[in-house]
Amino acid sequence: MQPEEVPPELIPYVAHRQVKITTLGEFKIVATALVMLRTRRDGLESEIKPLATAAYQQWKRLKSREKEALDPLVEVEERLRQLIADWRESQDTDAELPAEYTVVDNAEITYASQWKAKVTDKMAIIQAVARGDIGPEYIDINMKEVNAKAKDLREAISDVIPGTESVHKFVVGVRKEKEVE
Repeated sequence: MQPEEVPPELIPYVAHRQVKITTLGEFKIVATALVMLRTRRDGLESEIKPLATAAYQQWKRLKSREKEALDPLVEVEERLRQLIADWRESQDTDAELPAEYTVVDNAEITYASQWKAKVTDKMAIIQAVARGDIGPEYIDINMKEVNAKAKDLREAISDVIPGTESVHKFVVGVRKEKEVE
């Protein structure tokens, strides 16, 4: 909706967030505008959706062809990298090793050490956080599960999951009436 299409009586409600609905008449103005906007949105979406679907299907076909072509190359490349890394790791520290990179056929083969962690005891990490040995950033909360439990328990969520509280939000939807045939 363009600014010039906004009905004058609706301007206070869209221009200033602090304005509130205080009468049934104001509610009807806002509700009518909401239905009008939703109808407009549905119309635009119905025009755009077939184009977006066709573009997405084409993208999926291209990605499939790309994967088909690249996967065998990536697999061999990873194997060759691993062969070089294994050889490099097996060498004595006194052995003559290439520098940080080696030039082969006008390309650099680089070497670097990389360190990662593997979690072997989740409870040990949780206990370390509880003791204050490490910060809480080492624990990820599964909000999908917490929110699902909140939906079931509502206000009682904090009784079951310590450190949580219920957050209620009233949601408004618009459902277009089905046309009678």
